[in-house]
Amino acid sequence: MNISKLLKNLFRSMLMFAVEGEGGGAAQADSDAPENDDDVMSRLSEIVGDGEHEGQGEADPDAQQQEPTEAEKAEQQAAQEAAEKKFKLKVNGEEREYTEAELIVAAQKADAAAQKFEEAANLRKQAEPELAAARQERQQLKQALDVFIPQLQNLLQVGAPDPQLINSDPQEYMRQNYAYQARVAELQQAQAAQAELTRREQFEQTQHLQARAVEERSKLLDAIPEWKDPAKEKAGADAVSGYLEKSGFTADEMGRLYDHRLVVLSHKAMLYDQMKTQQAQVNQRVEKLPPRVEKPGNGVRPGDGRTQAMRNHAQNGSVESGAAAILNFL
Repeated sequence: MNISKLLKNLFRSMLMFAVEGEGGGAAQADSDAPENDDDVMSRLSEIVGDGEHEGQGEADPDAQQQEPTEAEKAEQQAAQEAAEKKFKLKVNGEEREYTEAELIVAAQKADAAAQKFEEAANLRKQAEPELAAARQERQQLKQALDVFIPQLQNLLQVGAPDPQLINSDPQEYMRQNYAYQARVAELQQAQAAQAELTRREQFEQTQHLQARAVEERSKLLDAIPEWKDPAKEKAGADAVSGYLEKSGFTADEMGRLYDHRLVVLSHKAMLYDQMKTQQAQVNQRVEKLPPRVEKPGNGVRPGDGRTQAMRNHAQNGSVESGAAAILNFL
């Protein structure tokens, strides 16, 4: 059998399969009739042709995609530019650039943080009565331990077992020693409880001072607005610290200045002393100036500008009046 005949047999088998699927029993009856090669090829061409038409009838998905219009392109470009646009914000004294997406994420985080802070504040408010009761109980326990521990220590000093009882009355020695060891264990437990209460008290004090420091700093920035600039705040705080140190305050005393009112008063006192120092320097310069020689007939009249300036400086004693007096003598 040559290749051509093999292909014809293959086509004939394909044709039989296609006819059986379309015609059912009728096709099975017709399949028994012999067909020549021309009939097979003709039928096969029809089947292949139908398949080609069916394939042509299907729409190409890529062909259905249309190019975006100019308006859609402009809208997409505007959206991309808006997304890439950056905004300048000053955070902690440093200016930075943020995109719109970054600002949205930051706002969402800020809202979430604010909500968590609010929930924590509500929980703390609800737990405040229980915390107050616990503090009161700890305070009462601490006072009781302050009385109980010295009493136990005195009992241990006078209640030690007599060593002579070891030979004369071993049972009595064991009884006394057992009672003594029980008191020693009670003393150790009491001292451990006292140390734990002290540790908790110190921890709460530290937390309270930290919270107060944050609150007082906020009030301080409201009282001295120029200190909201970190650089000016550092320079001003260093100046006040130096002023207090010169005034006799120790570093430990300055470290306990939590009240913002004391810092504000110290700042005002420093500025006042600086102004008095400048005024004294101006007065010294005025005193060192030589007297002005007037020409005959041009005596100093009561309404003369220099005389008035000197009178103003004598009455006010400010830096500005002293400067005005100096300028009138130049």
